[in-house]
Amino acid sequence: MKRLQRVIWCMLGVAAIVVLIEAWTGEGRILRRVVSLRPDIVAWVGRTAITRAQVERIMHEQCWLEGRDPRSFDAGQLAAARRTALDRCIDDELLLVDADRAGVEVAEAVVDERLRRFALRFETPSAMGGALREQGIRDESELRRLLAAQLRIEARAAELADAQAVVGDDEAIAFYNGHLDALTTPERVRVRHVFAATREALSDSARKKLEAAKRDLDAGLADFASLAAKHSDDPATKDRGGELGWMTRHRLPADFADAVFALPIGAPALVRTRIGWHLAEVTARLPREQRSFEQARDEVVAALVADKRHHAAAILRDRLRHDADGRVLVFPQRLDLPPVPGS
Repeated sequence: MKRLQRVIWCMLGVAAIVVLIEAWTGEGRILRRVVSLRPDIVAWVGRTAITRAQVERIMHEQCWLEGRDPRSFDAGQLAAARRTALDRCIDDELLLVDADRAGVEVAEAVVDERLRRFALRFETPSAMGGALREQGIRDESELRRLLAAQLRIEARAAELADAQAVVGDDEAIAFYNGHLDALTTPERVRVRHVFAATREALSDSARKKLEAAKRDLDAGLADFASLAAKHSDDPATKDRGGELGWMTRHRLPADFADAVFALPIGAPALVRTRIGWHLAEVTARLPREQRSFEQARDEVVAALVADKRHHAAAILRDRLRHDADGRVLVFPQRLDLPPVPGS
C-alpha cells in the first residue's frame, strides 16, 4: 500500500513538472513569436513590452529637464542617451510591479496637479495634443494614466529610500567638520544700478546717457533713485531705486559680478556687460564668514538625506534587477532603429 502511494506521488510530481515545463516553454514560444512580429520592442519586463517609442519619449523628457537637445547629439551621445532612457524604463516597470504588490496608490488630486504642471509646458491645448501624438500618446486620458503610474513609481521609490535616509547628530557634525569650506556664507555686496540695454549699433548712445546721469549724480543734481526711475531699462528695479539687494557672485552674470565686486563702497561707476551698460554702485559689503553648525544644520541634513536617498535608490534598482533575473530581456540592437509609427 505504501509503495503504491509512493508511486502515485511520484507520478503526480512528474506530471506537475511536465505541466510547468510546458507552460514555461509555451510562454517562451509565445514571447519569441511576439518579439519577432514586433521589431519596435526593445525590452521585455515580466509580461510587459517596452517599445522604442517609450524609450524615445523618456529620453526627450530627460533631455528637456536637463536643458539639452537630442538633435545636437552625435551618434555616440544619442546611443548613450537612449540606453540611459531604456534603463530607466526597465527600472520604472520593475518599481511599478513592486508598487502594485505593496498596494501603493496616489490621490486623484495629486494626478490632477501633475497633469496641470505638464500642461504648462505648452501655449495651447492643441500644441500639447500635437506633442503627445508625436510621442505616441493617443490622448489626455492615456497621458493621465502614464502620469499616475509615474507618481506611483515615485511614491514607492521615496517610501523605500526614505526608510534608509535617517541622519543622526553625530553623522551631521562629522559632515559639517569635513566640509567647512563649502559651508561658509560667501562675500556679499549690496548693489544698485541704472541699466541701459544696448544693441551694438546703440552702444555709444547708451553709454553717453549713463555718463550724463553719473555727472548729475556726482554733482548732486539728482539722486540714484530718480535716475533709475527716469533712465533704467530694468523693470524689476527702476521703481525701487535701482536696488538689486544683497548679492553673491554666483547670483550675478559673471561680467557684471567681476566689475561690481571690484568697486569700493559708495563709488558709482559705469560697467559694460554683454547685455548693456550699467551705472552701478555698491552701498554695503559683508565679508565671507564661516557659519556655525547650528546655522548650517538644515543644509547639512538636507545634503546627507539626498545622498542617502540616492544611494538607497541605487541599491533598490540593483535588488529589483536581481529579483527579476530571467524576467528582463533586452534587445539593445533595436534601440537605434527608427520608432514604429503608432507604437
